[in-house]
Amino acid sequence: MSFTGSEDAQILREYLCDPSQVCGSLGLLDGIGSYKRQPQGVIVRCPWHADNSPSCSVRVADDGTISAKCFACGGSGDALGFIAAVRGIDPRNGFVEVLREAAQIAGIRLPSLEGGNASPLPPPPPRPATRPTTARPKLSDDDYAELAEALLRWCSIEKTKDREAKLYLAQRGVLPLTQGWGVLPADSEELEALRASIIDKFGSDTWERSGLARKDGEWLYAEHRLLIPWCAPSSDVLALQRRPTREIRPNEPKYLVPQGREFRYPFGIQKALELIDDATEVVFCEGAFDALSYQLLAERMQRPCVVLGCPGTQGWRAEWAEYARGRNAVIALDPDEAGTQAVALLERDLVAAGALRVTRSRPRGAKDWNAKLMAEAV
Repeated sequence: MSFTGSEDAQILREYLCDPSQVCGSLGLLDGIGSYKRQPQGVIVRCPWHADNSPSCSVRVADDGTISAKCFACGGSGDALGFIAAVRGIDPRNGFVEVLREAAQIAGIRLPSLEGGNASPLPPPPPRPATRPTTARPKLSDDDYAELAEALLRWCSIEKTKDREAKLYLAQRGVLPLTQGWGVLPADSEELEALRASIIDKFGSDTWERSGLARKDGEWLYAEHRLLIPWCAPSSDVLALQRRPTREIRPNEPKYLVPQGREFRYPFGIQKALELIDDATEVVFCEGAFDALSYQLLAERMQRPCVVLGCPGTQGWRAEWAEYARGRNAVIALDPDEAGTQAVALLERDLVAAGALRVTRSRPRGAKDWNAKLMAEAV
């Protein structure tokens, strides 16, 4: 979340321009393994989800102010939004509290918060030097969709002989519903051949801007082999989310999303729109695995519904509530702290959009719906 509309917020953003100073003041640089250095900032444990290892990048953006972005859950914000998340402050109800906390970290006293009695503000500290950006513009939606759809055809989970990938999806119980997903080759020679095919068909410029390539042109996180398509209603792929076909290692991101690609629609929307007119219930889960898991559990109970996946609690968009207009809505987020806090936001948006009834569904005895599905299969 960003606070760009407030004059005080703008002032504080000018002062809060050193990621290490801000993270240190918030106690995020305490302890071995709690953070990692990166160009223009640090990577710390994410305040938007339960993070066992550093996955949230806090860096100096191109405008010289702090920008925070989690590689795992997608949570993001400016310096004030980041501070609010770390301190557990709801910015909608505690905006002044966020400003006070930020002012204390910045070491300044804002006249608006001190009744006009504060001393004149010292000049902002010099901003850390930023490296000139050489990033190419991101691929257009059409170009990205063409590349992603070709990759999914070449690496189809339905046609692959990759036993590890199929076993992984089977163990998680979702293999029957993963039509249209893909998996990158595990063999290094096959992976190199795939890279050559992409470059041959689409050109090296497209490959370098695809979100699949490192700066040196090699594969980025080659072990994140599973390809999960997040699509538009037209079925065009807008983002390929990637993850390993094994347990996540320490200090490794759980999911990867190409830089510059957004989750503009919930997971499964292209299939849901075929059913939503006849549906009486629309369910909102967290992520692709939970959406598929809830769908399978509902089918077993002969409970017809449309299930949509949100990219984490921070990825919810108010316009998605429109899919539940005139229908019953079910909020089926994870039963953790982030999921519990997000319920009120989703409920407000769903009621405002005209949902007939809004209820919450919890995976009792499990941390999420995929764990619930796996437990029932035992």
